[in-house]
Amino acid sequence: MKNTIQIPVMHCFDNNYSLPAAVSMYSMLLHASKSYDYVLYVLHTDITAQNRAKLSNIVNNFPNAKLQFINMSDRFNDLWDQSLHGHLTKEVLYKLIAPSIFPHHDKLIITDVDVIFLSDISESYFCFGSSTEKLIAGTKHIYPSDCYLEYGYITSYLVKFGEDFLDQLKVCGGYLVYHLDNMRKSAIEGKFLQYLAENVEKLPQAEQDVINFCLDDDQIEYLPLNYVVCTYAYEIFTDLDKLETDHYYDKGQILDALKSPIQLHYAGRAKPWTPGNCTKSEIWFEYLSKCGLLKEQLQKEASREVDEPTVIDYCSNIDIVGCTESAEVKYDVMVSVLCCTYNHEKFIEKTLIGIGSQQTDFNFEIIVSDDASTDGTQDVIRKFQNAYPNQVKIVLRNINVGIGQNYYEALKMVNGKYLAICDGDDFWVDKNKLQDQVNFLERNTDYIICCSSFYIARDNTSHTFFVDEYISKTCQLKDSYAFRDLLNCRFIASCTGIMRWKLCGNVPEFISQYHIIDFPLMLIHAAFGKIKVMNDKIYSQYNVHSQSIVQVSEAKDMLMQQRMLISEVNQFLDYKFDKTVQRFFAELS
Repeated sequence: MKNTIQIPVMHCFDNNYSLPAAVSMYSMLLHASKSYDYVLYVLHTDITAQNRAKLSNIVNNFPNAKLQFINMSDRFNDLWDQSLHGHLTKEVLYKLIAPSIFPHHDKLIITDVDVIFLSDISESYFCFGSSTEKLIAGTKHIYPSDCYLEYGYITSYLVKFGEDFLDQLKVCGGYLVYHLDNMRKSAIEGKFLQYLAENVEKLPQAEQDVINFCLDDDQIEYLPLNYVVCTYAYEIFTDLDKLETDHYYDKGQILDALKSPIQLHYAGRAKPWTPGNCTKSEIWFEYLSKCGLLKEQLQKEASREVDEPTVIDYCSNIDIVGCTESAEVKYDVMVSVLCCTYNHEKFIEKTLIGIGSQQTDFNFEIIVSDDASTDGTQDVIRKFQNAYPNQVKIVLRNINVGIGQNYYEALKMVNGKYLAICDGDDFWVDKNKLQDQVNFLERNTDYIICCSSFYIARDNTSHTFFVDEYISKTCQLKDSYAFRDLLNCRFIASCTGIMRWKLCGNVPEFISQYHIIDFPLMLIHAAFGKIKVMNDKIYSQYNVHSQSIVQVSEAKDMLMQQRMLISEVNQFLDYKFDKTVQRFFAELS
């Protein structure tokens, strides 16, 4: 390296991203101006010696570049394990402490590695004027109206941050330029870390959110959209009318970026190196071939299915902290029965009798959580606990916290191998419900959920709801069902189901923000096994009345909430079913 001006570029990723990182680095250096030297930093905790050598070999092909690894010694491990899941890894948080990591640099480029570079990045390094007080340079996201981004990514902020969130979504974290000197003078790193510690549980995009919520607009230098062109933009803007609806960019800016991207970012959808189709994957494979790593990827592809895996194929691969079950686990109770209530005085006694009269050859616990009822519901619950003092746990709130929070707190109390739900306005009409369903799941360990047909009661009339008849209207009838089927046809009534509980110690926090609870719980569990419909059994009665959720919620609000919930589940499952989810969203549009 002989040139005098050196451009530092920081990467942060885990060992699983070593191959895409190699391709990304190669594409960047291939197009980078030869007028400068480049030092590439990799901040990590677990990259193997073999993969470090692979990355070094790639960078060594360029005489004006060198590579340095910085081991972060598990920094942020405790914070990450407590709160953050999904497709992100803790390494992204290293972006927040770059000013103290690199005291010898005045500026720094930071890039993700699920990207390909198609043009020179060096101009962005010089984007700050000599008298600037800006801290960071970056691009805004595209955000056209009425597309799946609005129902997934954007609406997750609406739930957690309120209606004013849009002004806070300033820059995309996939490509940033830091003015390190100014960041150190402003002590922004301390502000980043404080905000992270205080808000870590509700940040959809981790480090990107911290940066956006901590910086004012006048502290940001905005780069052209070309610097981060997400591949989903090519899908959204196949509808040319969408070019006129973006909140931040005009038609000309978008068309220029799509035509001449500097960084092509494989964000939010399937990646080129994972199973399934991916927009612009042919470009990634072109650079994979150019850098000499195509053979390695082809060997990986040959060892797995080409088509999208079925739900059962995924079951052995999904790895969510706290969602695994050891064969050696011993349970004090076989089933936890959860009953959440609010002003159910008319129904609650019959509900609790139906639960308490279950005849089983195993122990089961009953968790009753009341959300500050203003009628006589809590009096009935107290009497029920007095009758079953060793079996019943009760929570009687004096302040109403809402459906989602009441459920969320109650779910964290579940100790059983299985979970069954019966809300305070529904009934179990068969004393053998739990025994029958547990017997089936104990004999058939590839099944995760079983449910049944049920009675629907409304205005003093009732009829039988046959699940198979309902499914046949939208899906093919089968002996068993999977994630894809449940996504397209919500055929499980919570009072009829039982699930092999996979969320002990890991109940997703997003549930507390919603009114619909059973659907995301069932959908998450459907990722781990098959669903059995006992169509010939009638175990429950589902009561529809003026205060039930389906009555008080507007249809439009329910549809929006459903989209948001599915997006949350998609992230919680680490996007293992992203292709299926995106197809579902497309069909809804």
